[in-house]
Amino acid sequence: MRLQVIPRILLITIFISSRFLASAQERNDVIRAYNEGAKTIQTDVPAAIKAFEEAIAIAEKVGEPANDLKEKVKNILPGLYVRVALNSLNDKKPAVETAAAARNALKVAELYGNKTARGNAVKILVQAYNAMTIDYFNNKDYENALKTTDSLLALDPDYLTAINNRALIYRAQGNSVAFEQAIDMLIEKSRAANDTARVKQASV
Repeated sequence: MRLQVIPRILLITIFISSRFLASAQERNDVIRAYNEGAKTIQTDVPAAIKAFEEAIAIAEKVGEPANDLKEKVKNILPGLYVRVALNSLNDKKPAVETAAAARNALKVAELYGNKTARGNAVKILVQAYNAMTIDYFNNKDYENALKTTDSLLALDPDYLTAINNRALIYRAQGNSVAFEQAIDMLIEKSRAANDTARVKQASV
């Protein structure tokens, strides 16, 4: 009986060892991708993002042995996406491009529950939408100008500049009813924000 049992024990041991070695190798793959991201984080943010995304993808397949690394990457990625959006803003790239980068940053921040990154992404997106509104307005594309103010105010309902811009757009369209409504809202929210200068300007 012993001669029959021993081979089975050996086979099970070998199987477990193989699984352990495979798991270790897969974790090493996660480490490799993680280190690649860490190496490029200061010099090439898009490359770092790509490497960290790969690390998460591998970690998802590995499972529990790589959970610690996956959590580290989840804490890093949202900030990197914000950096891409901020670089776009600082480099004065087209507002549409900056808005797209900021929306990506917002999406990743919400995916991983990073409140700080979300707040920063919203701030950049608000600036991008405001710039887009001005561009559309200057080109007399009033429909898209209104759409961008809608998007902006969905993020920050009290953003006074956007409300003021809506009033200007309605006036340019000759929509007196909507213009008056926008002005009334601007005055109300300006008073709530103690912005007496804007209240005075809007009341003229």
